[in-house]
Amino acid sequence: MADGTRLKSIETQLQQITTTINTQIQNQLNQLTETVANHSQSITDTSSVLQRMETVLQSIASNAVTHGQQPRPNPPMHTRNVKLEFPRFDGSHALEWLFRANQFFEYYATADPERITIASVHFDQTVIPWYQMLQRARPFLSWQELSRSIELEFGPSEFERPRASLFKLTQSGSLDDYYLEFTALANRSSGLTVEALLDCFISGLQTELKREVIAQNPGSLIQAVSVARLYEDKFTQSTPKPSQFIHPRTKYSTPNPSPAPTPPKKPPILPTPSTKPQIPPQRSIKHISSAEIQLRRDK
Repeated sequence: MADGTRLKSIETQLQQITTTINTQIQNQLNQLTETVANHSQSITDTSSVLQRMETVLQSIASNAVTHGQQPRPNPPMHTRNVKLEFPRFDGSHALEWLFRANQFFEYYATADPERITIASVHFDQTVIPWYQMLQRARPFLSWQELSRSIELEFGPSEFERPRASLFKLTQSGSLDDYYLEFTALANRSSGLTVEALLDCFISGLQTELKREVIAQNPGSLIQAVSVARLYEDKFTQSTPKPSQFIHPRTKYSTPNPSPAPTPPKKPPILPTPSTKPQIPPQRSIKHISSAEIQLRRDK
């Protein structure tokens, strides 16, 4: 009887323990499910925010491209304090000036209307009346419109063919002058591969430099220029310079005049006899008196 009561008591305790454990497990599962649901909602909210931000950034980028701007990343903190000066424009080297102006505007993220104002206050010489005339007739509405007008007015003619000039270019002076003109034409020529530019550069070199550069087989334009410069220095140093000897002079010395060249002796017309001609001796004349003459007549 006592054993049955004890077993029943043990079963009751086991049931209570099992119930307690199941309750705790269920509570933990409920908490875990709630936590996962909260995290899922947070992820969904974050994704929605990122999508909205991406939409806004795409809209800003499209507006910037429409107004002639290119999106660029924010500069590092150590470069934001760099102060850039806007270049002045007097009508020369229009393409180079436009490039520098665009670099300035992109660095400072300048708005389009401000670009026109900043550029116009840096005009010099004949560009000022040209801009005033066009601005009175029809004001510029965008920087892209102004830059295009500058390129048409002060840039190279549209009828020029820079690619044809590049193919005909040959070295007539120093290598630096040739490379400077080559890069200016290559910058205006589109559609040329790296290999084509390399072959065009080498073919325009002087004969001696061309031979040496081809022998080195450079793989890029930079290597070809470096090799050509090395051999140009070598040829320049090996060329003998004419010696300039200066006779020393004393303080009171005067230059000696060079003697006049003597004309060469001409052979005589008749040969000179080796010995003197024999002249017959002269006979002595004896003077006689008239008496002696009479005596000789009488005889």
